[in-house]
Amino acid sequence: MRSEDRPTFARCVWDEFCKLSGVERCISPAEFYVLEGWMDQQIPLPVILRAFGEFKGKPRKLEAMQVPVRRAYEFWRRAMCL
Repeated sequence: MRSEDRPTFARCVWDEFCKLSGVERCISPAEFYVLEGWMDQQIPLPVILRAFGEFKGKPRKLEAMQVPVRRAYEFWRRAMCL
């Protein structure tokens, strides 16, 4: 991911997370660390959003999405034969 795309990517993920959780707030350092990890792994935005869409309930922290995002990413990699 290009460095100039990272802020837009982060904003999209955070906006969707806030919609899912039902709470509008600033991202914490721990949550940014999780988000930064997804960017470093180059997990595609649609994969993250799919994991958000399949999540049951309202997560309070972005860290709660780590396992669903990892599973969605593994599924995507297998489907793409990567």
